[in-house]
Amino acid sequence: MTSYIQGHDVTEAVNISARRATRSSVVSIVRFPLNTAQSTASIPARVYSTEYFSLYKKAPWVSDFYGNSKSLDNVKSLLPYYKSINELLKNHEYETCNSFLRFVKAKDLSDVLLVGLLRLTSSWKDDLPEWTRLLSSVTTEMSSRGKDPLVSLKGLI
Repeated sequence: MTSYIQGHDVTEAVNISARRATRSSVVSIVRFPLNTAQSTASIPARVYSTEYFSLYKKAPWVSDFYGNSKSLDNVKSLLPYYKSINELLKNHEYETCNSFLRFVKAKDLSDVLLVGLLRLTSSWKDDLPEWTRLLSSVTTEMSSRGKDPLVSLKGLI
């Protein structure tokens, strides 16, 4: 199956029978850009749940966010994602936003996103149960990067 995500050709190999499986099942996807030097290299496979597919259907931008989160470190690159997250929150789509936060891995975030994502969503933390988990993992990740979380996350901790 070939799909187009924000102007990038992407190929996904999906186990079709797994799509029909129950909510708790897991599906393997291989995702790589076409027509690049990377497409000839070895391709890492990631495992996604049915919940991820549901999130992707509601907010297709999440795939690019997760894939690029290490390099999102300036206003120009962050703005489209921040707008999308704000739109979810403005429309009271808390479950979708919570699912988005559930798949965020602190080790995959840029230094700017480590703090920025928490600050962006902090006003809605009572509606986002995953926010507290993310705060905890960001605190641990900041310490492992040699940054003082008490300083950077002041007002959030």
